[in-house]
Amino acid sequence: MPQLVYIPIKAILFDFDGTLVDTKSFYFGKLAQYLKADPNEAIRLADEITFSKLSHKESNVKWHIVRTMYKVARALGYSRLLSSRATAFVGRNHTKLFSDAKPTTDALAALKRLYGSNMKLAIISYTSRKKIKIFLDTYLKGTKYFSEDNILAAGEYDKHKEAGIIHFMRKFNLTQTPRSCAIVGDLGGDTIAGKNIGITTFALTTGFSTHDILEKNKPDAIYDTLLEMEKSVHLFLAEEK
Repeated sequence: MPQLVYIPIKAILFDFDGTLVDTKSFYFGKLAQYLKADPNEAIRLADEITFSKLSHKESNVKWHIVRTMYKVARALGYSRLLSSRATAFVGRNHTKLFSDAKPTTDALAALKRLYGSNMKLAIISYTSRKKIKIFLDTYLKGTKYFSEDNILAAGEYDKHKEAGIIHFMRKFNLTQTPRSCAIVGDLGGDTIAGKNIGITTFALTTGFSTHDILEKNKPDAIYDTLLEMEKSVHLFLAEEK
């Protein structure tokens, strides 16, 4: 029978969108700004529309976001033409406007504490390095939380996150103790990738997935914020197979 033992987490691999950065509020906030609509209502509608169709195996919501922006604009009462224009505006300008994107709740405090405890930190993301750099320069400039070689962005690894996970496990010398490496993300695909490699998996409700959706892939733990995760990670009990 598997036994619960203390296995120290030595490295955490972060998804980016929805995990470190509140992309939901960013995209639908910008949509609302273009339409001169209530951003809170736009975000509420985005949740309502996306959750009804999001798969628990989802690994990338890029196309969901584009489709949902149009549907949200229509649900807010705007014409097909204006809804299309608003969606196109955000799609064309999201990188240029990305310095306005905010961290997820308490993410900066969690990163500071994790880095201070000598945890190895890395990013594996389907987003571009340019957008990641904009975010880090805006909120983490002067810190050393994520060095350039501890970031794998879109196009820098195989299309599946498993390749990025293996890269960092080797870099951090954790191939012999995979449970000492954890991945944290807001989508089911992050959990699936981690479980496929055999590392520890943490899921966050800060993105587009609800607790119920995340639970379907049975991550090791589900948290509402990164700070909640940080407070638990040092005492995390993993199953010894």
